[in-house]
Amino acid sequence: MTQNTQPILWALDPFDTTFDTPKLSQMTEALSASLDAPIEIVYVLSRKSLNWTGEFSKGWLRDYQPKTKEALEKIANELKLHPAVTILSMPNKSNLAADVKKLLDYAKKVKAKAIVVNTHKRKGLERWYLGSFAETALMHTKIPLIMLSPNAHWEKIKRILIPTDFSTESFKALKKMTPELKK
Repeated sequence: MTQNTQPILWALDPFDTTFDTPKLSQMTEALSASLDAPIEIVYVLSRKSLNWTGEFSKGWLRDYQPKTKEALEKIANELKLHPAVTILSMPNKSNLAADVKKLLDYAKKVKAKAIVVNTHKRKGLERWYLGSFAETALMHTKIPLIMLSPNAHWEKIKRILIPTDFSTESFKALKKMTPELKK
């Protein structure tokens, strides 16, 4: 099997402690093999992604970016595939929609085959105040999006949820994706 040059972008937070690296390694290997594409870890470094309410100047960002890259590379080195690491910086004011747009614009630029986002299963007020990166990405992407819970069991995908509005466009998209989904 020859790997496609279109990457699978994995939007991964290097400071999220809800996943374990061996399970993540198993998931990235299986996903890379099944979609015949390399994995690239991507992180949107912004005030919103860090839940930071203080000053977020370009100087502070310049100091924080190497620490973020180091944390991402540590995770990448622990994975068997040793994926590439990309940091997308948002030095100005950011919000959930802007951060998601930054990721989706990058995915479009590199012609990503798919995007993987981890969910946090937030509930109640926490979800209402913090929002959901995964949900916002789902509502705006035209690129296949794979949403994973940190508690997911990755043996074999048995079911795939396909949202639809029953339009002609939805039918065309499903028809186009069916060969990929069968893999």
